[in-house]
Order: sequence, then structure tokens, then C-alpha cells
Amino acid sequence: RNEVTVASILGGAADNTGLSISRRLGTTMNKL
Repeated sequence: RNEVTVASILGGAADNTGLSISRRLGTTMNKL
């Protein structure tokens, strides 16, 4: 159970970073 929790937390962190990166790319594309 602990392994699943850690995996879910790491997965959530990866999703958050992916969203932030995609948002940054979107803002830069809009500026262009």
C-alpha cells in the first residue's frame, strides 16, 4: 500500500509539472 501511495504522489507531481510546462508553452505561443 505504501508503494502505491508513493507512486500516486510521484505521478501527481509529474502531472503538475507537465501542466505547468504546457501552460508556459501555451502562453509563449500566444505571445508569438
